[in-house]
Amino acid sequence: MLRIVLSSLCFFLTLFVVTAQNIPLGTWRTHFSYQNVKLVEKAGNKIFCAAENGLFYFDLQDQSLNKLTKINGLSDANISAMAYYAAAKLLVIGYTSGGIDLISEEETTTVTDFKTTDLVTDKAIKDIKFWENNILIATSLGVIVISIPKKEITENYRSIGLNGADVSVSHLFVDANDLWAITNQGIQLGSLNDNLLDFNNWTLFGETTNQKNSFFGKSTGNIHTIKNDTIIMTFNNGSWAESGVVMPSAVVAMQSDSELLISSRSDIYSFDGSQLNLEVSLPSDLITDFLFSEEYWVGTESKGLIRNETEESIYPVGPLSDHASNIVAEKGSVYLFYGPSPGSYKGESDESGYNVFDGNTWSYQVIEDFYNLSDIAFYSNRGYISSIGFGIYSMEENRILNHLNSSLSNSKSNTGPIITNLEAAQSLWIASYDNATPIVAMDEAGELTIYPESVIGTDKPEKIIHTLEGPLLIQNAPSKGGGFFTFSPPNDRARFGTTNGLPSNNIHILNVDLEDVAWVGTDQGLITFPDASFLPEFAQPVNATFENNLLFENDEIYALEIDGGNRIWIATKEGLWVFNASFTSLDHFFTSENSPLPSNQISHLEYNSDNGEMFIQTANGLISFRSSSSAEKNNYNEVSIFPNPVRPGYTGLVGITGLRYETLVKITNIDGKLIRELETNGGTASWDLLDYNNQKVNSGIYVIFTATNDGREKYVGKIAVVN
Repeated sequence: MLRIVLSSLCFFLTLFVVTAQNIPLGTWRTHFSYQNVKLVEKAGNKIFCAAENGLFYFDLQDQSLNKLTKINGLSDANISAMAYYAAAKLLVIGYTSGGIDLISEEETTTVTDFKTTDLVTDKAIKDIKFWENNILIATSLGVIVISIPKKEITENYRSIGLNGADVSVSHLFVDANDLWAITNQGIQLGSLNDNLLDFNNWTLFGETTNQKNSFFGKSTGNIHTIKNDTIIMTFNNGSWAESGVVMPSAVVAMQSDSELLISSRSDIYSFDGSQLNLEVSLPSDLITDFLFSEEYWVGTESKGLIRNETEESIYPVGPLSDHASNIVAEKGSVYLFYGPSPGSYKGESDESGYNVFDGNTWSYQVIEDFYNLSDIAFYSNRGYISSIGFGIYSMEENRILNHLNSSLSNSKSNTGPIITNLEAAQSLWIASYDNATPIVAMDEAGELTIYPESVIGTDKPEKIIHTLEGPLLIQNAPSKGGGFFTFSPPNDRARFGTTNGLPSNNIHILNVDLEDVAWVGTDQGLITFPDASFLPEFAQPVNATFENNLLFENDEIYALEIDGGNRIWIATKEGLWVFNASFTSLDHFFTSENSPLPSNQISHLEYNSDNGEMFIQTANGLISFRSSSSAEKNNYNEVSIFPNPVRPGYTGLVGITGLRYETLVKITNIDGKLIRELETNGGTASWDLLDYNNQKVNSGIYVIFTATNDGREKYVGKIAVVN
């Protein structure tokens, strides 16, 4: 049974309504998971939550949810520390990269000095506290001091350990004018009225040097810390000693206000200096952080922000996780799967479903008794979902095909077929990993034809992709020698590897473009094979070049995708490259520094040909970019021109979609004067609102025609421009 989950005690973020097809060209959209909340902080009338890669806040006044990302205000992703200073109305956010955002009502200032330093490799911001007009930041390079008025680093208490040794600081606590610090040497204390650059002005408490220390808090006039995860220690009469109170399990957060509150993974206690009192209890190990402000707000690992008073789970809608193992765009929707790697599969079950994005909203779907989902394909008007270990699920028939009721067979090492990939062509092709019958074909009647290892050449196919004329390319697992096979039923095959010119047999991505060129991305470079449908066994690859230079020689290619204009999108460690089909133009080069990309580490690219949106899976979550391309249309019945009208202040591109491949688009004014000619990328043309003289067009009505190769023109629409 298929269960669709749209909400579960959740407030979902209400987004502006826009059809997926009419996203402005050049638009970035984040698709982060917000269920894993790591940090919770109150700033005025807002409750801020840092998830694994995103930030959202719940407005206590209007009860709304709002997201903040690199697109609309943040400088980075992957938040490691967060604190609010009410006296300055300043929210400070620290990242694992070492970047620091200072967010006020008027502006956001980013401090990057620590991020760009070469003195340490661990640049995560670990804790943030405030004193007068200063921000005190715990780092692996000691304590960094930022002046709030200057918005710059003014001091660095770095060499403050024993005999002036450099220290790493994990936690800070300010008590009046005293600064407490947990360092890699132990607990240290210094007066903020002294010169704390001088290590002689710091006291190191020897009784804390040979133990794990974490967190600070205060109750009944005494400072407390946590020893070895569970033991509450108290500072009294000039030294630290165990209080005699031990938490039932490891402490994950502490808060000092009118009383000291201490949280484990499942419970929150108040501590009066002598005993613990249970305040909040959750049914499972969920708690990651919390705050108390008239009521308890609890950050959890998988339920977002829990408002304890109402037991509501609050988080913006998004994917289940930021770590999808596969992304598939089919029939205008985007699917995320979370199944395990076939090579590491040992028979376990993740008991997870999959996510679907319809262009506006994410939903979550679960198939009963069918887990470890890996892929989806639509064939003969039916949808099929594959699984690592559970077989294939027929969506229309609500039926699971496996080793018990079909020709699919057990893997060699585990019970159940390990289906890594589905490819719909003349048949539905099924890749069955670690199997004596590694390739299976389903016909329109649902009948299965099996192809044994002796015919295919491997028992570990990782991916099947069809060429334009029908033959298959089969990516082979590195553990079986890697490379790839060509295969034409019933038994025509050839193997390609380093002996055929591949830079490496370790293939990360295999793809075929709109002109039947096979693209092979390896851990040591990129090569192509023209005429992929007719590759002879002795075929030699062609190296990709740009401006007479060999591209990506010895570089690891992590992902590669083809868009509707046959442009090539390539992910390397440097970022994301977008070349035109002839490799004569670099249309885009996106990095985490020059774009909203949350990370340069890209594992997957997937193109939604319906609306031209490229989905980019990074180490820090999923993001998409509305490219200036789309799949071509066979007629002009679905032409869309947007935005229309163009209103004052608009600086983006006008998109014209629903066109045929390689169409010439002509734009005239209302009197018929030719203003501009455009070429399409697949089924989309983009206009920058400039004329032939590179001048912005005047306000008015403009008419759009298309011209075919034989010179015939067709009117497709009008657009109003208002400057």
